[in-house]
Amino acid sequence: MNQVEELLKIVEEAQAGGNVVVVTGKPGSGKSKVLREAAEIKKWTYVDCRMLISEDFLKIEARDRGLYAPDMFAEILSTYNADVIILDRLQTLFVPVFHINVDSLMRKLSKQFTIITA
Repeated sequence: MNQVEELLKIVEEAQAGGNVVVVTGKPGSGKSKVLREAAEIKKWTYVDCRMLISEDFLKIEARDRGLYAPDMFAEILSTYNADVIILDRLQTLFVPVFHINVDSLMRKLSKQFTIITA
């Protein structure tokens, strides 16, 4: 079984409970490639996390961004009308000036979507 097939199987199991599937690996190991291939095969929504950082988000005072991020990002992702969302480049959200608690964000988003991230 190749990496994409393995990911597809894991996501099918995760979909039952609305979970977060985290793909890990060293830089350059092919995580994004696997995510893109899975998205293409299953017609899942693929989102580069950099696209979640909108002008509206940046207008919020830095200390308040963490409070608004979950609702803002959920609203953006809901426009895709998808049950499964692939969030690539998650490291973008860890930038200190964004003040995002990524664990809390993933927990909230996983109530609405099955999230696959790297």
